[in-house]
Amino acid sequence: MKKKIFLLSICIFFLSCDLKNNNIEINTTSQTSHFENNDEESFISVYQGNTFMYPSENNLIDTFTINDTTVDIVFTIVNRGALPLKMTGDKIVDLSSDVFYVTKQPTINTLNKEESIDFIISFYPKEVKSYFATITIQNDSNNETPLIFTIVAKGILPIGPEINLKDNSEMGVNNNSTYSFSKTRIIEPVSIQLTLENTGSDILIFKNNPFIDLSGDCFSLFYEDNLSYLEIGEQLKFNVIFLPKEAKNYSGKLTILTNDLNESTYIINLLGTGTKDEDYYYTGYNNVSMGTDKVYAHACYWKNQKMIELDTSNADSFAKSIIVENNNIYVCGEYNNFPCFWKNGERTDLFLPYKNDFAFYTAETIKYNKENIYIAGSRYDSKTRRACFWKNGELNDLSTDIPGQDRITSAMTIVNDSLYFSGNFFDENEGKNLACYWKDQNFHPLESNINSETYDIAINNEKVYVVGYYSNSQYNHIACFWENGNRFTLYSTEDSYAKSIFIEGDIIYIAGQIRYNHDNFSNPVDLYRPCYWENSTGQFVLHYLDYLSNANANIKKIFVYNDIVYIGGSEWLYGDKYGYIWKYNNILSLSEVDDYLYNDIFINY
Repeated sequence: MKKKIFLLSICIFFLSCDLKNNNIEINTTSQTSHFENNDEESFISVYQGNTFMYPSENNLIDTFTINDTTVDIVFTIVNRGALPLKMTGDKIVDLSSDVFYVTKQPTINTLNKEESIDFIISFYPKEVKSYFATITIQNDSNNETPLIFTIVAKGILPIGPEINLKDNSEMGVNNNSTYSFSKTRIIEPVSIQLTLENTGSDILIFKNNPFIDLSGDCFSLFYEDNLSYLEIGEQLKFNVIFLPKEAKNYSGKLTILTNDLNESTYIINLLGTGTKDEDYYYTGYNNVSMGTDKVYAHACYWKNQKMIELDTSNADSFAKSIIVENNNIYVCGEYNNFPCFWKNGERTDLFLPYKNDFAFYTAETIKYNKENIYIAGSRYDSKTRRACFWKNGELNDLSTDIPGQDRITSAMTIVNDSLYFSGNFFDENEGKNLACYWKDQNFHPLESNINSETYDIAINNEKVYVVGYYSNSQYNHIACFWENGNRFTLYSTEDSYAKSIFIEGDIIYIAGQIRYNHDNFSNPVDLYRPCYWENSTGQFVLHYLDYLSNANANIKKIFVYNDIVYIGGSEWLYGDKYGYIWKYNNILSLSEVDDYLYNDIFINY
């Protein structure tokens, strides 16, 4: 299959003695235009080369071989008037046809005197017949608004055998083109079906046995018939299969040798990428009875659907955040009310300046950067809450502008070696809890006099995004996010919370929950339905998740991989709690036990 550029000579003029009129001409060649001056009326002159064509008749452009040639017809719009010519509409050039396509619109919409601009119409004939295209150009010319003209082209049979290759969608696959398979897991083969056809006027003979040659590791062929030739109009279907062995890029090549007069060697280049199976990690805790009346929360995580306990002692422990680096699994959380982290199941307690009955610590987020382990959290004494983080076990406080204020951290991320922490602080003068974040150890308040709270933080294109809520005048909590300190509301009809953020490319995903009251409750209580927002269309769109009737959702984390949205959290139902993962908006339970919660999601790929 070949692609050609065909220069069509079409000239359209509007001439008038009144210089206030702007006029339009279309010309597709650099040849000298044929002018027919008329001082009394505007008129259209159409040329193919030097041959004059009439707009009122069917103007034959040329004949083209069917299923063989894609023709790019290059047009040029020229303004021959004295004043600027404006071309309007969402589509400046439009046409009505099933084989002609506007493949390049004019890139500017205003032309001054004698200025010009190109556009391209492509033509691909499929049958032996005449094809018509009515072309419309929206403009503000006083003489032709819009400008409409018709072109005609004929499809003809090729002389001799003619190879044609197309895919399942009946689209032609050009010679020396490249077909790329989508990313493919190493255990899941993918296949495309292609069709060889003889669209010529003589027998198409294959010079290979089998009829097609394939090279390249992890590519293979499947076909039922190994023909040596194709009669006129006959087809031969075959499948190309890609089954990667490793997580890497692959390349291959299809070669078909025939007696086609123009394309005796037909080549299709193949590309594919193998990906390994992703491992899904979830952190949380599982409530376990230790054979007495005491029930303990035991820190644990799930790898795919298998639960791995991190602690089995007679003490409460909680797993908060998880990462996988260099095949090592790091989990942070608390053991017996004090912060710690586990590396491959082995617990390390974090440094504490004091440890007594009045002290309490949290470890909320763990990150790994250049062989350093960072854990963000908070510490409490009998007087003050303090935001803090540990770097390789060394404690660092995060301060505010006013010493002694209560403050906590809710999440952490690392970008270009800078540490970002979302958090909150209490302003005693305002008597309000206020949202904030830290970059490294520099404090940035997000609100000054509105009750607010943050839950997560992300960085994209040097912009800082923080999610949480603020309170309105009715004391409702309103889900929102801050972009570089500017607040944006996500949902304001009911109480709502934005709990976690994930950015993939330029798309922002925010998970949270929205209050609803179920009719089955005689005394309505606050119940929350899980949801997420995403802005792939330029505006944030709300998506509700499946949920248990009468249940109360508490969303913890969102993660996006291969355009699949994963959300972790829990639902409380009549006093019982259940940890869930949502995938494709559907609720999934990944544990055989009921009394457990999820806190974090990490996908290793």
